[in-house]
Amino acid sequence: MSYTLLLVDDEEEIRTSIAELVDFKAAGFELVGQASNGFEALELTERLSPDLILSDIKMPYMTGLEFAAAVRDVRPSATIAFLTGYDDFEYARRALEYNVAGYLLKPITPEDLTAELVKIKARMDRNFAEWTGHGETDDRKERTRLAGELAFMKLVFDGADADAGTREKLAEDMGLCCDDPSCEMYVMATGIGKSTGGNKAGNQGEEDNDRIARLIDGVMKKSFQAQSIALADGAIATLVLVKKEEKNEYAAAVRETLELFAKYLKYKAYCGISAPFTSLKHVRRGYKEARVALDSLLGNDGNEESDTTGEMLYANDVEKTKNSRDDDFADRFGAKLEQLLKTGTEEQICEYLAFVLAKAEEKRIDMGGLTANLVMAVYRAAKSVTDQAPPADLFSAGAFAEEFRVYGADRMKNGISEVCLKAKKYLEEQRKTSASQLIDKAKEAINSRFFDAELTLSSLSDELCCSVPYLSSLVSKSCGASFVSLLTEKRMEKAKELLLGSNMKISEICERCGYLDQHYFSYGFKKYYGVSPAKMRAAGGEDAGE
Repeated sequence: MSYTLLLVDDEEEIRTSIAELVDFKAAGFELVGQASNGFEALELTERLSPDLILSDIKMPYMTGLEFAAAVRDVRPSATIAFLTGYDDFEYARRALEYNVAGYLLKPITPEDLTAELVKIKARMDRNFAEWTGHGETDDRKERTRLAGELAFMKLVFDGADADAGTREKLAEDMGLCCDDPSCEMYVMATGIGKSTGGNKAGNQGEEDNDRIARLIDGVMKKSFQAQSIALADGAIATLVLVKKEEKNEYAAAVRETLELFAKYLKYKAYCGISAPFTSLKHVRRGYKEARVALDSLLGNDGNEESDTTGEMLYANDVEKTKNSRDDDFADRFGAKLEQLLKTGTEEQICEYLAFVLAKAEEKRIDMGGLTANLVMAVYRAAKSVTDQAPPADLFSAGAFAEEFRVYGADRMKNGISEVCLKAKKYLEEQRKTSASQLIDKAKEAINSRFFDAELTLSSLSDELCCSVPYLSSLVSKSCGASFVSLLTEKRMEKAKELLLGSNMKISEICERCGYLDQHYFSYGFKKYYGVSPAKMRAAGGEDAGE
């Protein structure tokens, strides 16, 4: 197997020598790009998605550690190897958390570098074999894995009813330490979408799903306590323990999983993630939340606007109220209807209602109780997309019961169908309104706070109480550009305005436009306008096309 490689070094002579003299092909790599600094390298990393990045640890504008951390955000599956001098070695060791494969000490000959790349490739091969389930295993590990899967399955189906002692034993079987107050738990539900072979979600066999569960386990367990299992509904459930201060690292691990599926298995995978919880008795509820988020993503599978590497969605981005799926207020009919109202089509809703009402009539089920559950599902689904009470005319369980008593089942069926379809349209309108409000707030933040160096997609997501991937996707689809691109555009326009319309020093303009490092500002300005700030001021804007 051959891997792709990106070379990063600020010294052109060294880059050229490495590119020309190192036998990358013999080492099992293909050189796909070169960069002279961390910012160029980040752009190429996002565009080329290299398997290995060979980078100098000391670069202008961005240190090696800063670069490694940024790579972790944009392409978490990429492996990094640092070229470093002896004085940098202890500093380099701090980068272990960023998927660093090795530290190659300068000066190094082309032959030695080729030999080191061969060793790195061997490690990458072993990791790939282990990740894809082709690595070596033993009976003891297999028994441990099966015990963990069985324990997790019990929690998914019966965890809410188990006593504390039973839950503690199940946690022990999974190898999880769940009594750490600094940790929260998440359940993620993973499903497979499109592939280069044309397969669709749900077409995998039981053996394939078991293998996929092991793949996800392998990625998550690199950084977190976790347990995965393939469930009969076609999804892979994963329970993950995350320290409260490591939420961003968890999101990066999920993105790494999606990337690995897309890059090596040619599958487009989707992950729905529950709201955080602190007790194993909430695992079942967590899986339901994650499954609703997953179904929402799978419903858009094949959409050309969606990310080619798959997507992730938090349950809190699907529904605002955490208690909206409380099992005390819904039976299996209500839960299914609630799910369809959120993620299904009008046709699916009508078919399901016809099926349920026919079964109810056939089995002589009490229509009053059934109607109450169905109406409650409509209410919860509508309430999930807004903090305001849904319009009263959507619901009237008493009226349904009266219509059934006076006019019979057919009139009641029509009434329920009418309310459900009205609720479906209400949800769609509220989602559009909610998304539109988030987009407007993001635009407002860019226009009114561009000068704030602390303004980032992550900080704004925290303010707006939504996830980074969700806000990023909304902004990109609505504006045709990423949040970072829009913020950079605003800052550069303001910088140009101040350069040409004031006598402020360039260092002051840099700070006024949200940049802490003048060198970085000048580099970005020249890249944006094709001319440095000083030259633009001297030319009065003519060099920038004015």
